[in-house]
Amino acid sequence: MKNFNYFLLVYLFFSTHLLSQEIYFPPLTGDEWETINPADLDWCSDKIDSLYAFLEATDTKAFLLLKDGKIVLEKYFDNFAPTDEWYWASAAKPMMGVLTGIAQQNDILHLDDPTSNYLGNGWTTAAPEKESLITLRHHLSMTCGLNDSLNNFCTTPACLQYLADAGDRWSYHNATYYLMADVLEEATGKTLNQYFDEAITATTGIDGNWQNSGYAKVLYSTPRDFARFGLLMLNKGYWGNMPVLTDTVFFQEMITPAQPLNKAYGYYWWLNGQDTYMVPYTQEQFSGSLCPDAPEDLYTGVGASGQYLNIVPSEGLVLVRMGEYLSGTLSPFEYNNDFWKFINDFDCLSNGQIEQDDLDLHLYPNPVVEKLMLTIPENMDHYSVHVFDALGVEKIMAENTADIQMANLPQGVYWVVIRNGNSYQGKAVFKR
Repeated sequence: MKNFNYFLLVYLFFSTHLLSQEIYFPPLTGDEWETINPADLDWCSDKIDSLYAFLEATDTKAFLLLKDGKIVLEKYFDNFAPTDEWYWASAAKPMMGVLTGIAQQNDILHLDDPTSNYLGNGWTTAAPEKESLITLRHHLSMTCGLNDSLNNFCTTPACLQYLADAGDRWSYHNATYYLMADVLEEATGKTLNQYFDEAITATTGIDGNWQNSGYAKVLYSTPRDFARFGLLMLNKGYWGNMPVLTDTVFFQEMITPAQPLNKAYGYYWWLNGQDTYMVPYTQEQFSGSLCPDAPEDLYTGVGASGQYLNIVPSEGLVLVRMGEYLSGTLSPFEYNNDFWKFINDFDCLSNGQIEQDDLDLHLYPNPVVEKLMLTIPENMDHYSVHVFDALGVEKIMAENTADIQMANLPQGVYWVVIRNGNSYQGKAVFKR
């Protein structure tokens, strides 16, 4: 959230710089998945209900929000069940990118290979010397240079006509993405589903089924499978300690601008926090970020009818939305941004009424082993003490005491906050 209250922001600064935050991963099978109570993050239930009402009004089927891998919010609408499958649409493009990266790390293909190595000569109607310029990297970055205005979805050679040299023009050309399924099948000697099961499902439990639909192969899965993919990305290509995508150069290229033409696009991922961006089906450049109310480091997979997978590394967040057609929305990025307007307002304590540094808080010993002692001003007749862990979850709350028992807490960094009326002060404590 952009508007975490002050002490939680400071706490997260300490935990990010002094400790490596552990990410929770659910078991590969079954429906077990650890949760966090939103109240433990000081989120107001009425504000969450406002988000749910908005989601229901915009034809949502499923919504999940994870914090460091644990479910904070999970809501289903319109009789949709957690075990029901839904299509990812173009939000599956990032999965195709990950499958390509795995194939490259296993020396099955390479991004700088000409596409014709896998699809054969004449897969376009471009002159041979122009077709040979197109590599797999151009497919992932949407810079093949083919004319996307003829039929954006058609993959036959007659539909794939030269417009610009590969790498010289960015355009959201679905047909060039669809052809990556053919490339992977030719390179691996397996069907896309077989390769997906081997490269992804076996290690991560991310289940799903690629189904033929016109020129495309469309991925279907449950919302939790969608969220699992977000966890894999949040943990930089590892499922817990199990390697899936270990090519760190490829991983970084996926989630940073892959070409200078559209700064908001990596390898099939849309990138927030850039100063300009382009959108599908136009060559216009727009100023600012895709989702100005979202964290700047957000990157997202976006699919037709409002399929979203949002990842925010700085805050350990994964957001999933699946649903129907979004009537009345101006753009998929505007709708995605609306989620973050609600989320930024979740925090009950960030209401502008609490003042920081009004108190004179001293605590010792630091590091602490068992008992933490606080020095409380003599004129303070009522106060409360709060101890937050690395998830921002309140582990201890005590009133009117200067002795805080921390013996049962795990080793790590904690943020200790003392509150008196509308004033508070917080400090980091190391627990041995």
